[in-house]
Amino acid sequence: MGKKLKISPEFKNLIPPLSDEELQQLEQNIIAEGKCRDAIKVWRGLIIDGHNRYAICQEHNIPYSVQKIRLASKTDAIVWIANNQLGRRNLTAAMKIEIACKKAEMLGATTYARKQIAKDAGVSENTVHKYMKITGEGSAELIEQVRSGEVKIGAAHKALCMSTKTVEMLCSKSDVYYVNMVAYVGRIMAMCGVLNGYTKTALNADEVYEVGVRVGVLFKVMGDLGRVR
Repeated sequence: MGKKLKISPEFKNLIPPLSDEELQQLEQNIIAEGKCRDAIKVWRGLIIDGHNRYAICQEHNIPYSVQKIRLASKTDAIVWIANNQLGRRNLTAAMKIEIACKKAEMLGATTYARKQIAKDAGVSENTVHKYMKITGEGSAELIEQVRSGEVKIGAAHKALCMSTKTVEMLCSKSDVYYVNMVAYVGRIMAMCGVLNGYTKTALNADEVYEVGVRVGVLFKVMGDLGRVR
């Protein structure tokens, strides 16, 4: 066993948490090998990479090695952690934006423009703007779907704009449930490939959800006209 290391909640919060499946797989791999293959990286005794590996090794009394990273200051440590995480290939665009935003906040948001956040995350400034709207106005379910990559940022933003503008303008609160129900049915059908046979080009789930919202609104309006007659 290596020496006991220190954990900075501030540093740890900058790192996206693993999913339950990823964490379980990591634990199984370390236990099966009987050692931690990758060294725990530290700066002045604080972990800057390897929090999960360290926790697993501590719990199961498994040996691990430590690699000291030379950095001049806490600011440099923050930049190192963020850049190290942004280099991971399994991160979604949303996760990268979150890391870049946390980095900006920790370094002082007043001196860190959206342009730099977009550059760090490898996306456009417009994409950052869209994701900020989603996290500010979207439901917890939608945010998690975007974060996991299940729903793309662009599609989620369009659906959010539709639901917060057109749907609320044309429908009462009780009707919004109906509109969303129609949209989700369309989305499920798209996921099952049911609708692709009726379109010239294959539609993905997000595209059909967007169309579904519009169809739901149309059905609602047609129903209102029918009642007026």
